[in-house]
This record gives sequence, structure tokens and C-alpha cells, in this order.
Amino acid sequence: MLIQLYKLLDVAQCYDLLRQVRWPDGVTCPTCASAETAKNGKDKVQIHCQHYKCKACGVYFDYLTASAARRYHF
Repeated sequence: MLIQLYKLLDVAQCYDLLRQVRWPDGVTCPTCASAETAKNGKDKVQIHCQHYKCKACGVYFDYLTASAARRYHF
């Protein structure tokens, strides 16, 4: 995947890029790997960060859950 650096300068595009890189075939649960997920609002501080809920195991997660990037905030 070719990453265009200018996209990292915009927070919304950065989150979109994270989603594309982490889940190129669609969002999956980081706990059980199920593709049965539902959008579950957005972060109150990082308004471009979509939250999800796994329909299979009930875990709530976002783009950074269980990732090396978890400790970073955009």
C-alpha cells in the first residue's frame, strides 16, 4: 500500500488511513476476529475516531485497540 504522507497531516485522513491499513478487507474484532461489528459512536476527544462493538463477543474497540499505536493520540 502506498501511503501518501500529506494524508497524515489531517486527523480525519489519518484515522481513515489507520482503518485501511489495519482492516483492508473490512473491520474485524481484535479479540475474536469476527467481521460482525457495528459502529458505536465516536470518541468524545478524538472526534474522527470511530468506535465499534463486536456483535459476536460484545467487545468495544476502536482503530487503536490492541495495536502498537494505542499509546499515541492524534
